[in-house]
Amino acid sequence: MAIFTISRQLGSLGDTVAEELARRLNAPLMDPSLVMTAASGYGLGSEQGTPPEMAERAPTLLQRLGEDRQRYGVLIRSVLYDFVAEHSDAVIVGLGGQAVFAPVRHVYRFLIVAPFEVRVERVIGDRQVDRKTATVSVHQSDRERAGYYHYMHHVDWLNPELYNVVVNSEGEQVESVVDLLLGVAERLDRAPTSESRQVLEDLALAARVEARLVTSHQVRVFMLAAQAAEGHVRVDGVVDSLATRAQVEHIVRETPGVQDCTFNVRARTLLPPSAGLG
Repeated sequence: MAIFTISRQLGSLGDTVAEELARRLNAPLMDPSLVMTAASGYGLGSEQGTPPEMAERAPTLLQRLGEDRQRYGVLIRSVLYDFVAEHSDAVIVGLGGQAVFAPVRHVYRFLIVAPFEVRVERVIGDRQVDRKTATVSVHQSDRERAGYYHYMHHVDWLNPELYNVVVNSEGEQVESVVDLLLGVAERLDRAPTSESRQVLEDLALAARVEARLVTSHQVRVFMLAAQAAEGHVRVDGVVDSLATRAQVEHIVRETPGVQDCTFNVRARTLLPPSAGLG
């Protein structure tokens, strides 16, 4: 079993490396262009286009005013965990994979970078644009990805501590970078253990519960957190009424994989408009 997450700067060869890595492993690839389709299983439609969170961009204040950003974070995690659960080998490009799978020992997390000018030259060649346009594109991509990771995962995505290996692709070809990644994975030999599989199963179940709740049209959740351990799920949160709390319990108990539940979900009490007035 080999699960790889590839984080990459624009112009670092990262996307092409991920495609070649998936080809060599004969493994499926998940990237931002596919995550919306996968999320449709939770009833997320495409009428409004791809949300910024699923395209590795932080949304503007106006886009997220009055909307719970947790919803998309939960959906991305659930999609990624389900994707990995379905395949013995898999490659995940972007989407915060290095943060989402940080607790899972048997997932290899790689970051591919290159010097700024090298990346500009590659963008010029790949997109057939002039230097000014390429420079703006690289700067913009760097800003958007930094904003995305800070917004969704509260991390500095270029922090090397998030990765097993950081690769500088300057002067390298795609094939040589893939050779390097496969060689590193072989030497690290992070084969799944019963403990690491259980960690992944617990994370997946907790995310599945949260995803069902935040996409349900029957409940309104203000704050939510689910934890899972070998089929037992604990849910903490705030809802808008006692009736909603009962519905939350029903949804959780009906979630596949849930064997037992503990609830610390309270109803938010709203004072009537006349309360406190003489």
